Formats: sequence, structure tokens, C-alpha cells
Amino acid sequence: MKLLDCTLRDAGYYSNWHYSDSDIQQYCEIINDLKIDIIEIGYRNPPSEAFRGSLYYCPSIVLKKFDQILDKSVEKYLMIDFKAVTNHDENIKRIQSVKNYIDGIRFAVDADQTKGLNNFIKSVTELDLKVSINLMYGHKYLSGDLSFDDIKNKIDIKNIEILSVVDSYGCLLPDDVVKLMKKTSECFPNTLLGYHGHNNLNLALSNSIAAIESGVEVVDSTLGGLGRGAGNLRTEDSILALNHYHKKMCDSTIKGLCSSHELMNKFKKIYIWGPEIPYAIAAMKKIPQQVVMDLMNLKRLSYLEVIDTYINRLPKPSTKPEKKKVEIEHTKASCMVVAGHDEILLTQDIIDYLLKSQNFKNIILCGKHAVELYKNLNVEKILILPGTEAELFEEQDNQTVFQLQPYSKINNYNSTDTKRTLNNPLEIAAEYILEKNINTVFVYGFSGDNTESLTNETENEFALLKENNIQIISLTPTSYNIDKYSLYSEMV
Repeated sequence: MKLLDCTLRDAGYYSNWHYSDSDIQQYCEIINDLKIDIIEIGYRNPPSEAFRGSLYYCPSIVLKKFDQILDKSVEKYLMIDFKAVTNHDENIKRIQSVKNYIDGIRFAVDADQTKGLNNFIKSVTELDLKVSINLMYGHKYLSGDLSFDDIKNKIDIKNIEILSVVDSYGCLLPDDVVKLMKKTSECFPNTLLGYHGHNNLNLALSNSIAAIESGVEVVDSTLGGLGRGAGNLRTEDSILALNHYHKKMCDSTIKGLCSSHELMNKFKKIYIWGPEIPYAIAAMKKIPQQVVMDLMNLKRLSYLEVIDTYINRLPKPSTKPEKKKVEIEHTKASCMVVAGHDEILLTQDIIDYLLKSQNFKNIILCGKHAVELYKNLNVEKILILPGTEAELFEEQDNQTVFQLQPYSKINNYNSTDTKRTLNNPLEIAAEYILEKNINTVFVYGFSGDNTESLTNETENEFALLKENNIQIISLTPTSYNIDKYSLYSEMV
């Protein structure tokens, strides 16, 4: 029996697939300690209009981190949602560029949207990568709405490493799982079978045991059960409660479990997941997890209002206007202005990429918190903060300090003062950008969630730069009237 952990991919529905370097380091060490066989790192997707974090795209610069930390015995997969594949050749090139850092590709497959799937699978296997399939909507195969025979006729099953059935709505009971996996094994008798459950009815563990007893050899789980909506089988439970089947408990198990507990406690302060009444009712009504999750995350509806909305009053999706693609002029001088917003942390790989691909000069750190967060990044820095706060940081060779009031009485920093704002560091950053003839400004951590006066000040400074034909691009989600872009989408 094999254990497959898909924490980082599934938790992306909360984290927007963005994780700090320390999160990735800790996660990989947990996987090593728990002796997990396979991990699903994230998606390998084409560029998205909306901001997405690194593991939505999984470029090689990020995958290298996993390759360096994980034990060599751990197999690394990326997921592709096949219904989103619109260009065969482009997607294969995207996979080919990272093939040295992964072992395989896992496809999320809707049986109603399989045109071109077999050719795509063949192309992936020709890259010497393994292929696994997640068959979505497992309950429909049980009811007869979908047929395993149709899948069998559409793909060359000998190219499939693992065929996993997904309880997409978390609506199956243990007896249902037994019947479902019996049908699966009868149709695919020589294929390694897997099971991916959801915890809407608090049955993820019971259903996984039923699947194993029915012949399943690969079980999916996530640390803390962290995943979309009600979440998944907890990897901690798969280690402890399923040890009878896999015999993986060893000297490092307790260390891994305790480290997982620490990491999940950190995420619990940010995200809310797990089996709740609205998710259970949704499972019985066969309503998608994401619909319920979106309503729950509004944090202004009672459980009764959530349930009533998704059963009786769910609004029809509106047609969104087509967005203009952001075009970055790579040859012109650029810099980055960084605020101290720590929800999506700036990582060294972004800096390294900019230094390599752009005419990139430096980062401008606005305020004490930004300096605290990013003082160790290996890049030339401009620090803008009150002089008395600047005294708290050691001077470095690759940084320049512009001090706002109150000025330092100890160090001879570059003294400056604001004219348009209330001591807002962004005003000084804007004047520096104009003076140095910088053409492209990347901004990081400017969410627009400040008080109204500060928000207006910031919007005005961005408007001033745009009036001077300076391109401003936010690399993190923002409510400001500026372009938004994820650099990870263009990394190979």
C-alpha cells in the first residue's frame, strides 16, 4: 500500500497556491519523517488572469526546492485539470520544461470531457514520465450516470500508473465505497487503484479503510485534512490508523506528526476548513464543495443562510469582461516597491528571476515591517522608514536608508520629508523612482486593505507614477487600480 499526500495542491484553494520557503521546507521534512510514498506538489497550469501563487504553475525554479529537500524515494507528481487543456503542444512544452524535477503527471478527468486525453497521455509518457488519473465524480459511476467502460474505451489503460476514484462531493458512505471500488476493479483488473475522499460527512477515514479493504493500494490525504471545503482524510490518520496496512510507523514518525501539528496550527489561524453542517448538507444534495466554500468564506452568513442560498437562491454566474494581458517590457529599468503585508511573502526565487530576466535594480522596502520581513533577501535594498526605527537594523553594504521623521540622532541617514502625504514611505519611493528614470515598478504586498486615508494616499502615489508613463504591476492581489500579474506564470 502507498500513501499519497496532496496537501500543497489541495490547500491551494485557501492559500491561492502560495507558500513561503519555510512552509515548503517544513512540509518536505514532514513528508520525509512520515515516509510518505508520493506527493502531489501542485498544478502545472497555463497563465491565469487572476493572481495565483507559485504552486499553481510549478516552474522549475520552485520545483528545485523540493528536489533538494525530499528523500529520493518520494515520488513527485504535478496535477493537470484536463478540462482546462486547450492547446496540446503548449501544455506538453510546459511539462517538458520541468520533467527533470518530477516523476509524473496526474490528470483530473471528467468523463464527459475526454477529447484528446489519450493523445495527451501518450505524449506525457514519451517524456519518460508516469501518468496517473483521478476520475472525478465517483458517485456518478456508482449510480450509473457515468460508465467505467466509457473511460476504458477512451484511454490506453496500460499507460496509466494509478487510477484513483474521487468522491468529489464527499457524499459516499463506506458501503458505497465498497461497491464503487468493486466496479472499478472489475473494469480495470490489472491497474493499481487509488481513492481520494472528502470529509463532508466526517467519513474520510472510514471510507478510506473501506477502499483499502476493497483492494485500493494508494490512498490520498492531506496534513490536518487541509483541503477545499470540508477537507480530506488527514495524513496523520493515514499514518496512525492505517498502519496495520502500510507498516510505515518508525523512529521519525512522532517527530513528523508533531511538526505537522505545528504547521497546521499556523494555517488554522488563517484558514477555516473541516466538516461542518453546510458541507454535510451539500454532500447529500450533490452540491460542489467550492460553491459552499465561497459562501462560508463570506463570513457574514449564518449556516442556515449558507444552506438556503446554495439550495434555493444560488446566483447565476455573471459573464466577466475579457481582461487585457499584461505585457512587461523586460529591457527597461525596473525595481520593486514592497510593503509589510505578510499574507503572501516575497521569496528569493522571485528576486532571482527578476535579476535574471529583467533590467532589475533593487527593492524599496517601505516601513519597519517590510524591513523586518525581507532584510535577509540577497538584493540591493532601499529602506524608507523613520530614522529612530532604522536604528534597529544593522547597516549593510548593499542597502541605502532614507529616513523619515523622527530623524535618527545616532546615524547620518539620508534625511527626507514628505509633502503630499502623512509620512507615507511610498511618496519617497515614488520620488526616487522618478529621479532614477525607472520605467517599470513591481509592487508587492499593497493589498489596499489599509485605513481609507492611507489607501487614498497610496492610490494617489500610484496615479502620479502612471501619469509619468511608469508601468506599475502588482505581483500580489490588490484592490488598487493597477495591473496585476503573477511572475510564476511565465517562469519555465
